[in-house]
Amino acid sequence: MTTARELITQSLRTLGVLHTGETPSAEEANDGLTSLNQMLNSWIYDGIDMEFTTIESLNDIIGYPDDQIGPIRYNLAVTMSPDYGIPVTPAMIALAQQGYLQMKRAYLSVPTISIDSALTASYNPNSVY
Repeated sequence: MTTARELITQSLRTLGVLHTGETPSAEEANDGLTSLNQMLNSWIYDGIDMEFTTIESLNDIIGYPDDQIGPIRYNLAVTMSPDYGIPVTPAMIALAQQGYLQMKRAYLSVPTISIDSALTASYNPNSVY
């Protein structure tokens, strides 16, 4: 299980803000937490229903399977890149896009519709309506 702090640290390393063994400052970690919450919340509008609840603390466990942490990590790195003025590499963009599509396939929520039964009733020309 991965904590929010670990995920943010990994994303900042992916982005090149941190090097192996370094940890984010309190301000960087809190900014990362804000970015993480905003990113995951925005995915809801794209139909990715991960049953997201706001991550309150850096020590909160990210409640998604380990194979989904990578896609979140790369997308978070891309999301935070403007904050640090660091351009993302084509490889990072490709990994983020691939991960985003993976998450979309895993969590896509297609709304269902119901049709009024009056609209689907068989038409009988001999019936009186």
